[in-house]
Amino acid sequence: MLTTLLIATASLSVLHWTMQKNFAKYVADVEMQKLDRLITNLGNVYTVYHDWGNAIQAQILQIEGTAAPDDYDRLSQWWLRRQYDIAIQQHSFDEHTLINISPDAGTVNKNSIFSDEELRTLEQNLPSEYQPFEGL
Repeated sequence: MLTTLLIATASLSVLHWTMQKNFAKYVADVEMQKLDRLITNLGNVYTVYHDWGNAIQAQILQIEGTAAPDDYDRLSQWWLRRQYDIAIQQHSFDEHTLINISPDAGTVNKNSIFSDEELRTLEQNLPSEYQPFEGL
């Protein structure tokens, strides 16, 4: 009886540990998928400006004019937060408007509640990682 209890306790402990480990991995994978768009956007911005300071400064000049040196840290954080917001919006747009083709039925199913014209308008009005403060 004691042996059965020990085996059951050990089995439940291993099961619990395995489930926690796999759930943490799943959550990390989901978050990384969201961050993939941000990483891509930041890479694109870097290829245009060739320097983070230039990229941030160019955007700050659009919203603040000339910024004081003390404002640079605050505005840099604001710029990065805005880049994250843009990436999440773009990810959400892509996720909810992609066309899925079912391999079994050969039919096309849209995940969107919008018409094609509305989708084009929405896509054109998505914020750009190159102009993150445009329209604010």
